[in-house]
Amino acid sequence: MPNGKNYPFVRGQILMQMHKFEEATPYNKQALSNPKTAAASFQNICQAMWMNGEWDKAIADMSVLLEKSSHNESVYVTAARMLAKADEKQMAYEMLDIADKRFGKRPALLGARARFLIEDEEMQAAYECARNGLSMAPGDLSLMAEFADSALASGRADEAMQAANAALKMIPNNQFWIAIRTTAMRALGQDQTYFTNTEKFVVPFEIEPEGYSNLDEYNKDLKAVLDDLHKLNEHPLDQSLRFGTQTVGDLRFSEHPLLKAHFRSLDKPIREYMKMLGHDERHPFLKRNTGEYLITGSWSVKLRKAGFHVSHVHPQGWISSAYYVEVPDEVNDEHTKPGWIHFGKPPLPIRDINGKLMDYERIIKPKAGTLVLFPSYLWHGTNPLTQNAPRMTLPIDVVPI
Repeated sequence: MPNGKNYPFVRGQILMQMHKFEEATPYNKQALSNPKTAAASFQNICQAMWMNGEWDKAIADMSVLLEKSSHNESVYVTAARMLAKADEKQMAYEMLDIADKRFGKRPALLGARARFLIEDEEMQAAYECARNGLSMAPGDLSLMAEFADSALASGRADEAMQAANAALKMIPNNQFWIAIRTTAMRALGQDQTYFTNTEKFVVPFEIEPEGYSNLDEYNKDLKAVLDDLHKLNEHPLDQSLRFGTQTVGDLRFSEHPLLKAHFRSLDKPIREYMKMLGHDERHPFLKRNTGEYLITGSWSVKLRKAGFHVSHVHPQGWISSAYYVEVPDEVNDEHTKPGWIHFGKPPLPIRDINGKLMDYERIIKPKAGTLVLFPSYLWHGTNPLTQNAPRMTLPIDVVPI
């Protein structure tokens, strides 16, 4: 048995992935005393309570948990960010105020405050806060992200472009920074369609599942398997979905034969997509196309009434996707388009060169049995559902090998 000082954290992580949250909590609490694992352990503890519908208990326990790692500013930052994502914004600001008094104006605290100000659409204040933090910690990628977002939203697209170019020199394939660069191009009136051509790069495929001639029957069986995995009450606080649930653990490693067969059925459309795309050494997406791939993650999302995805990207991906297992009848509303997936709309109010707020560039109606493939750096989100009928997906991320 490992006896290193990180063992409690590793043990807690494994138990979290196995849905054994009660067993994981003592190990995560033990890991709070290790500065390297304190913030992640704190998040695990609070996240488990949130997803199990015990958020009141999480708030009540926060002060006790913080005392176990009171020397660690990153835990206060994590606490504040989690409070904000749980719509406890006033408490989040108060948490930062406490940390400011304890640690002073530290870069990570300024970064968190900048993010909250962005969410509150106080863009000038957010920009100044992020800039001050970055001046104290040049090259800090987290602070650079807050700076770029606030620069874009406050009309400083040229500064966001500079940040993106600098970041991409450090992490060339990071999809978030490619998204920032293409958004800055759009804001500056430059033609970004070479990078973000949604008609070319967003492609729906109908899969051919093993052992099934009828997609409705296939999706019915697949839904039953996934329903058994959607055991939590709420969405993770660190993901894009709102008002729904997400499975815990990577579904690639499931031993269920139907899930194993499902991933095999994706091989044909993925290879067709790569062949269709071709190769271009000048292009951040196409230059990585080797014709071979690896699925790096899979999960399932079930949205309920009012559920949606905030516009986002997958920073570590290359090709991302949505496979539709179940869609509600309301998606047939061609006017309001509830549950439809849209591409190109940033998660912030950003104006183009003409002063118009950027909106999506393409929107697709979801259909059960359809796999939609697209570059991981394209902003994508969904319109909220309005009825109490679920929308279930089974996405994957893919990287080239």
